[in-house]
Amino acid sequence: IKLPDPGFQILALYRFWNVIEYWFPYRDVVPEDWDKVLIDSLPKVALAKTPEAYKLTMMELIARVHDTHANLWSSLDVRPPVGTCQLPVNIRFIEGVPVVSSFARQVGETSGLQRGDVITKLNGVSIAKLMDQWKPYYAASNESTRLRDIARQMTRGDCGKTTIGIRRNNAVMEI
Repeated sequence: IKLPDPGFQILALYRFWNVIEYWFPYRDVVPEDWDKVLIDSLPKVALAKTPEAYKLTMMELIARVHDTHANLWSSLDVRPPVGTCQLPVNIRFIEGVPVVSSFARQVGETSGLQRGDVITKLNGVSIAKLMDQWKPYYAASNESTRLRDIARQMTRGDCGKTTIGIRRNNAVMEI
């Protein structure tokens, strides 16, 4: 099947919706009206014009189940942020803010970042704004898990120069 194919896209939506409706043991605790989720998702799925748009739309649907185990595992490469490069640091959310917790590779130590740096911006965009854009595509049973998964990916992007806004010892700087 070559995408876009609205018929098959809608079929996939209905199949997933039915699995949750009739077989998901925790459907009654899904925080949204599951019938409304179908109504909201149908035009988005049917009108997705590229394979990437379709995958993102399905990820958004799957994330609305709020189950960490449910995902479009074969298509995580389109989940934001996208890019083939990643900064050589490990991020953890501590008290709701992204913090450099360690270096992914030895080269990370020469990046100018330090353990404990709080990341405030990526390429001039605030973390709060980026999080609002990314969260709908991350399926998670709770917010801590969603933040963990976002932290693993949040420094992905295009290869080349990037700027990172940080807060270090109450000083704001850009690297």
